[in-house]
Amino acid sequence: FHMKSTLPARMIAEKAVDVALGTTNNFVTIEFQGGEPLVNFGVVKHIIEYATKRNQELGKRLEFTMVSNFSLMDEEKLAYLLEHKVQMCTSIDGPEQLHNAQRKLPTTHNAYQAAAKWIKRINEAYIEIGLDPTLYHVEALMTTTKATLPLWKEVVDTYVGLGCKTVFLRPIDPFGFAERARLRLEYPRGAYLEFYRNALDYMLELNAQGVEILERYAAIFLTKILRGEDPNFLDNRSPAGAGIGQLAYSYDGTIYTCDEARMLAATGDQTFKLGTVFDTNYRKVVGHEPVRSPRTRRGRT
Repeated sequence: FHMKSTLPARMIAEKAVDVALGTTNNFVTIEFQGGEPLVNFGVVKHIIEYATKRNQELGKRLEFTMVSNFSLMDEEKLAYLLEHKVQMCTSIDGPEQLHNAQRKLPTTHNAYQAAAKWIKRINEAYIEIGLDPTLYHVEALMTTTKATLPLWKEVVDTYVGLGCKTVFLRPIDPFGFAERARLRLEYPRGAYLEFYRNALDYMLELNAQGVEILERYAAIFLTKILRGEDPNFLDNRSPAGAGIGQLAYSYDGTIYTCDEARMLAATGDQTFKLGTVFDTNYRKVVGHEPVRSPRTRRGRT
């Protein structure tokens, strides 16, 4: 759910939940994204409560997650999210100066300090209420820009210093408005691979010294290669999870195959639009042409 304040937000939210719970899958995760979902916390609460009530009839395994910069987090919001066992995720792009340059907040806020403060507080709170810290802890995501490339050691050290057990060394995705900043942010893929190798080698050294830190891409692919299992990371699934393992609901009720499709639509390209919550249902969504056509070509996406 891509959250933004609109007049009929609660009605749109309920329709989106109805579509989402129409899946034949017995395991449903509703994830709140942005922008910043805490800007419209009233709608977040409404979705949680409405979905929980609707699911009493359906009996699915229902979970909630949230991706937030935590700049609007407070103890009251945290208490509500903990009560409903919402798993929380944030973004850390690296050391404080780099993160603040890439994740700008109004001058009264320090994006890095806000995220670091609440990572620590939320992890403590999970333990306080008796949740297993191996399952309930704040995950942090990063985006690798041109400025990140020489800072591979500093990035890893930042995550270790924050008590994070994983780093996801994601390259930048040239979708949506990121396309406009290509010259400032983009880099040759070879430069990214060098950054990745340096960071991963350093993480292996740290693990050998007893510091627990895992790189998410490496874990995904090694699980596929060595165990013959699929961790179900939707971006690297075959076929990809867009439209069949995930759907993105925008604030206006438009449904897309994935969040990248929503970002593409923000630039005017509606190729992966699947309809709206007012004119479709789950069966129509997963049977829509943008969902079916990539999978009719020898299973490639």
